[in-house]
Amino acid sequence: MHRFLIFSFLILSILSLIFGFLFNEDLSSGGAEYDFNIAIKNLSNFTIANLSEYTRHFPLHYILLSIPYNLFNDNLILRVVYLIFSSLFPIFLFLNLNYIFSSNKTNALLITASILFLPFFRSSSMWANAHLTAAIFFLISNFFYLKGLKENEIYKYLNLFFLSLATYSLQTYVVFYIFYLIYYYNNLVFKDFINLFIFCIFLSIPGFIFILFSAGERSIYGLSFSKNISFSLISNFSIIFFYYCFFIFNKKNFTQLKNSFIETKKLKLFFLISFFLLNIYFYGKDDSYLMLGGGFFYKLSFILIQNNLIFFLSSFLGLLISLLIVNKEPKFLYIIIIINVMSSHYLVYQKYFEPIFFVMIFVLFKNFLTENIISSKKNTLIFISLILGYYSITLLNSFTGISKSLIIS
Repeated sequence: MHRFLIFSFLILSILSLIFGFLFNEDLSSGGAEYDFNIAIKNLSNFTIANLSEYTRHFPLHYILLSIPYNLFNDNLILRVVYLIFSSLFPIFLFLNLNYIFSSNKTNALLITASILFLPFFRSSSMWANAHLTAAIFFLISNFFYLKGLKENEIYKYLNLFFLSLATYSLQTYVVFYIFYLIYYYNNLVFKDFINLFIFCIFLSIPGFIFILFSAGERSIYGLSFSKNISFSLISNFSIIFFYYCFFIFNKKNFTQLKNSFIETKKLKLFFLISFFLLNIYFYGKDDSYLMLGGGFFYKLSFILIQNNLIFFLSSFLGLLISLLIVNKEPKFLYIIIIINVMSSHYLVYQKYFEPIFFVMIFVLFKNFLTENIISSKKNTLIFISLILGYYSITLLNSFTGISKSLIIS
């Protein structure tokens, strides 16, 4: 009976994705479908020379799409091919999880299946989005990184190679090179590190060529980063808190965070509160973008009380929980820095945090948040229930258009 329920959930996850595809589901409020249609218009005549007319991303994702598109010249076939390609995401997520938590294969499998219900993963897989392509290559890269911790030297080169594929799909993934190279610098003899660093320089050459050929108003190095870092940080930590909720709503993790709070020195809390208030002071908000982006709590705050209070509170909680996690798991600071660098745009959209934020917490390194979920059947089921609840809310929003109705410009 136990195996039957697990098998049933796996089949349900896969079938839900297939049915969503058949009904043109797009839980990104239409953004993924819009991006797909824009890309389709230009795939047949896609060249490096006119790259900047179509996208501010590096072109690997679009080059890969152009192969089946030019073979079949059919939008539906292209989407089917990409949906099949997107199956690499759950496969390599499981392989990563299984490598770190080899004694909890069943829970790792259930968690992997539940990720198929993440709204933006679904939208990206159904509408061939560059964010998912980059995440897939990152998962493959990290798998070789994990294998390279104990095994053959070649895995370190494969780690950096597949990370370059992620970066050439979405350039913000370049920040992961810092994480991996810091580890290699600290754990390899200097000669081996230099060889890896030279390999990284070699991998970067196509990037410089793309940048050279994409000069212009919409050049790929002209990404729209926020000029107001406080706006980005407040928005980011509100969204970060939203995703923390999937990990902290169980007794083990909540207790450990509570103990971390008790042990935290008052001076740290004083600096954290001061840092938060300073960013609130400089937060600002351009009215022309009102209700675009901002995440779940930003929208909820305006729906319930017509102001930013809930939004600011969620941002503070995201900042506070980050401090408590880092107190227990110092390496988690890498995740906090990486996700903020990747999401420092003038408009912050929650969908760009998934699935990469989940992926980092689950597989970048072993940590108590993940371990307490994957080592306990009860906590695994709580995590899955929260994912399904999130999917249901997003599906309801897609039908009712609540979040779209809030946009005034």
